[in-house]
Amino acid sequence: MERFTCTHCGHHFESESNETLICPSCFWSTTVKKEEKEKREDSSMPSASGGEEGGEVGSLERGEPPRGWLWSGGVLFAFLLLGVSIFAFRHLKKQEEILHKIESKNAQVIASEAPELTLAPEEREILNRKVSLEAAPILTGPEREILRHRVVFRPRPPQGIPTPPWEEKQFDEFLEGEQLKYQVPLERSYRRKLKQLFRDHYVPAAQAFEARDFLKARDEWIRSLRFPIYKNDVAKHRGVVLTMLRPFVNDTLSKIGAMNASLMGKELHANEEEIKSIYEGLQDLLAKDSWEEANAKVLELTKRLEAIEKPPRETTPSPLPQEIAFVDTDIQEVLLAQAAPAQPSLPDWGALREDLRAKEEVVQNHLPGGWETVRKQYEEARLLLQNRNWREAKELLQKIDSPEALAEDARAKIAIIEKLTHPSLDSQDETS
Repeated sequence: MERFTCTHCGHHFESESNETLICPSCFWSTTVKKEEKEKREDSSMPSASGGEEGGEVGSLERGEPPRGWLWSGGVLFAFLLLGVSIFAFRHLKKQEEILHKIESKNAQVIASEAPELTLAPEEREILNRKVSLEAAPILTGPEREILRHRVVFRPRPPQGIPTPPWEEKQFDEFLEGEQLKYQVPLERSYRRKLKQLFRDHYVPAAQAFEARDFLKARDEWIRSLRFPIYKNDVAKHRGVVLTMLRPFVNDTLSKIGAMNASLMGKELHANEEEIKSIYEGLQDLLAKDSWEEANAKVLELTKRLEAIEKPPRETTPSPLPQEIAFVDTDIQEVLLAQAAPAQPSLPDWGALREDLRAKEEVVQNHLPGGWETVRKQYEEARLLLQNRNWREAKELLQKIDSPEALAEDARAKIAIIEKLTHPSLDSQDETS
């Protein structure tokens, strides 16, 4: 056994003499030297003042490795370390891709077979929670607003005449004034016939109008226009008498037209008044929270609306009196035109229908059996959610719009069901 030393790391060790010895510490072979030989070389080593070439030869003689080999070893080690790093990075990236695919696949399976597992804890809590329904739900603020709302009905056309009826004294003064105006004095006998015609028919027509007997008023005013032919001369009658009496005739025709309009719209306006009366009764019942009676009123109103909303037939006033045949032909034409059949205009009942629909929902929810129906729907929907029947549960929840506590919970559950049955594009991208 001989002693050796490593000039690279300074390690001393013993080993059998061999052509190739390796330092057990740094594993270098070119720097292993026998200790005795190293000492002799140290004693015969040239001085440090020798040239650069001598120094280099001296280092070779001491067994130190050339500096070029050191740099080569360092570069090789760096490349080796870089290669190992690249390999490790790619390996880790590959592992991450595999894990991501596994996670995505698991997410797809969960989303298709158990989508509720993808929900956040608070979302699952909303699906599973139960809202208790009071035995007698209290009216909410919005419900009270619905019940207090009133539909404004269109005003009924005035059932009157454009000008007040004439009095007998007024008619006498009118005749005197027209004679002076046209400088055509009428015979006393003819004037007496005109005044008698006024007393026999015009005055009773005015009295019938005051009594709201519009048919009698119309017929009597028509009879008051049956003027006797002046001197049995039609041309002179038209040229003189009808010209002088034109203001009176026109005023009387306007009154007859108003009576015809009132007679034709009587049935239609009667229906409107009936609807208005029933509606006012409904409002009184709602103010008292009389739900069953109010529900009956809503049904009654609905049926009445269906009846009067049918296309109306043409309305024709009562037949004109036979005395119209003795009225001047020009005046007859006006009277016949006024009495022609007409298509009455119906009011727009859309606002009333919408108001009734909203009120009916509130009334139904507060009927003794109404809230029980809502409660059963809610419990059935919760059971469907527990069995993961999302679509059926959603259909039931969509029917719940009151009371507000249940309606709010139903809306929250529907939003989560939408998320389960119609995932967003972002969620689909993440699980693809």
